[in-house]
Amino acid sequence: MTGQAWIIDLDNTLYEAGSNLFDQIDVRMGRYIAQLFDVDRVEARRLQKDYLARYGTTLSGLIACHDVDPYPFLDYVHDIDVSSIERDPSLSEALEGLGGQRFIYTNGSQGHAARILAHLEIDHLFNGIFDIAAAAFEAKPAQSAMQRCVDTFDINPHMATMIDDMASNLKPAAALGMQTVWIDTGSPWSSAGHGPHVKERATCLKSWLAGDTPKNEQQGY
Repeated sequence: MTGQAWIIDLDNTLYEAGSNLFDQIDVRMGRYIAQLFDVDRVEARRLQKDYLARYGTTLSGLIACHDVDPYPFLDYVHDIDVSSIERDPSLSEALEGLGGQRFIYTNGSQGHAARILAHLEIDHLFNGIFDIAAAAFEAKPAQSAMQRCVDTFDINPHMATMIDDMASNLKPAAALGMQTVWIDTGSPWSSAGHGPHVKERATCLKSWLAGDTPKNEQQGY
């Protein structure tokens, strides 16, 4: 592919973190671990956050430490109510105005991403979804996973922009020569690992797409 490509994260990026959708996923992760290992919620929470810190995602830790089958886990934790995300015609218009092709790159599942895109009525605007299974269960920010995404969709990194709410997730994209945009949600987890690989900063994807982010907010990260 020789044209412009836009690689956009899903959770807390495509939709705003204020919807608290990921809170539902977080709770269901804890329940799954409690049932899987027959432990109480406190111990399940400890394991969940320990694997997240050490392996980048809870699922990656479960696979590495316990050889857990990822598919039942993904089905369970993504069985959530997505109605809290409000449809926004202006987001659809802003995405449609982008030249080139648009892709979702998520540490979640294909089904989860597809449900959200359909709910937001913007599924027709995306050319593909690169999920955790497509990444061979290597979570962002693994460089090999980023390369696999680029290869899967035949993306020219020098004509691509990656947008993510996790500053650290942008490092592999920058290493390949992409432009990068960090959607700063205001959380410490979002800002962890920011540095010169972050070329622009915004607080909202829709505002950034519309060009409403002040220039002095785009530099120095």
